[in-house]
Amino acid sequence: MTRVQHVVVIGGGVAGLAAAWALTSKGIAVEVLEASARLGGLVETERTDDGFVIEHGPDAILEARPAAREVIDALGMSDQLVREGPAPRRAYVADEAGHLVPLPEGLAGLVPRAPFALFGSPLLSAAGKARLMFEPLVSRSAPESTSVARFVERRMGHEPRARLVDPLLRAIYGVRGDELDLDATMPHLRAMVRDHGSLGLAVLRASRRPPTPGLAALRGGMDTLIGRLAGAIGTQRIVRRTTVLDVVRASCGRFRVRTSSGAIDTDAVVVAVPAPTAAQMLGRLSSDLASELSAVKLVDADVVTLAYDRRAVDHPLDGTGHVVATPGARTRACTWASMKWHARAPEGAVLFRSVIDASGATDDEVIELARLELEPLLDIRARPRLTRLRRRRSALPVPTVGHPARRARIEARAREIGRVHLAGGASGGVGVPDCLATGLAAARALTT
Repeated sequence: MTRVQHVVVIGGGVAGLAAAWALTSKGIAVEVLEASARLGGLVETERTDDGFVIEHGPDAILEARPAAREVIDALGMSDQLVREGPAPRRAYVADEAGHLVPLPEGLAGLVPRAPFALFGSPLLSAAGKARLMFEPLVSRSAPESTSVARFVERRMGHEPRARLVDPLLRAIYGVRGDELDLDATMPHLRAMVRDHGSLGLAVLRASRRPPTPGLAALRGGMDTLIGRLAGAIGTQRIVRRTTVLDVVRASCGRFRVRTSSGAIDTDAVVVAVPAPTAAQMLGRLSSDLASELSAVKLVDADVVTLAYDRRAVDHPLDGTGHVVATPGARTRACTWASMKWHARAPEGAVLFRSVIDASGATDDEVIELARLELEPLLDIRARPRLTRLRRRRSALPVPTVGHPARRARIEARAREIGRVHLAGGASGGVGVPDCLATGLAAARALTT
């Protein structure tokens, strides 16, 4: 097979830019096609004249993911990482009664860092804590394809699932644990039981090891990563406001990318767009691949940012945010942005970012929903001094039960086409580190 000399990358989000950057560094000619006027996809940072730094999308990277550090280090951005904010690294749950209760330490990964943290938490009743005592007696075996909720409830009981696991997963993926595939989202839970016999024993042994790296933000905002990637690629290689219609075969084993402004013949294609969009583009190359991509579930991401004068907020704000377990609440989670990271709000102000389930609501209604659920919870006694709203339809892919098998089928169908590789949402990427990893993987597949 001849060496790849030219690649079209469809999508100027994190994954597409990572793929283009990696290909460019190998001396391959690249053309990035982005449908909108802005690069970055869900990554979007706004800076106001009065000193607010607002992340309308992801606000951090997980340093434990190798791809994230690989890109950050290679771009010379390591000194831009920020790991602290004004508040302690503590998060809360808005419980069934609508009160904020601290999350047990380290539970963001669904496994407490301290062995007995759950037993001291008011989130669980006495009966719920007693049920935890039987977890080591539950059989190690679990179905090959199962949901996170079913796995957790079988091992730990109903309360941890309903009061802890579901709110955390809803905050990350937009759905509860009964829809999410265990091996696609929390494979470490199965591994802990397999290797140690129970989650409890695994936590006891893990507590003796140093903690793994956590979240880090970028001092100037997440869009500085986008700017650095684009600069390394070269702006002349990036074409915005160009809609890709489809990808078809051309002569001599090449591909033709047909766009709203013409056609481009190329040796290979990286498709870094949401799965349903990729399905439309690739249907003429493989109807089977398009069918599998169309089956990927996506959820909306409506993000409301609110700023207040600090003196109007009676809560001590001694944490970084909260997830929501209150029945009927429309808020999935709220990041206390100016407490989580330094320099996100001017002196005397605080900044919050809520993710809302607001299908069918108008823009004004979404903002009002966010206010009505946030202000009583944090004892806020004034109207916001700043409001922002970003509504992203079908923005987040959901790794539903059976996702690993579907991904294997998608990858097999893509291999049958040849030099067409998927990245980002089309490849199941959720979050900045995963999207970076899928972009780098697509580039490696074309250069090795």
